[in-house]
Amino acid sequence: MKTRVYFGILLMVLLTMAGLSACDDHSDLVGAWDPMEWETDANVNIKKTHDISVPAEGGTYQFMCTNYSRVWMAGALEGEQYVIPEEGNFHSIVGQMSRVDVKENVMTVVILPNDADSARQVVVTPTAGDTFSSFTFKQAGR
Repeated sequence: MKTRVYFGILLMVLLTMAGLSACDDHSDLVGAWDPMEWETDANVNIKKTHDISVPAEGGTYQFMCTNYSRVWMAGALEGEQYVIPEEGNFHSIVGQMSRVDVKENVMTVVILPNDADSARQVVVTPTAGDTFSSFTFKQAGR
């Protein structure tokens, strides 16, 4: 009887050790997505923090993600109003202050004219899988 108990304990210990040693460390997969890298034309003064100054007249800005081939939109924040893509179309966002379109790895942001005296802000959030980026468009008032 003792032999059976010892054998059972030994079997459980061996199975536990085999199970633990068989588990590969997948921690490198969690959060291992590289940050999105962006390029734009020379006319856009983009800071490392992705802050873009926009005149009251508005403007069109184009950015290319250089390390991901497929980008889509997570959402945008216009002032305090959150704007999300229409269901099934994660390549376009249309808000009161802006419009964002993505085609493959190119994002085009249109900031509409600001007719108010006060400045306003639009934050655009593109994504590629498990990595996100953020662009803050600070628009002057008239």
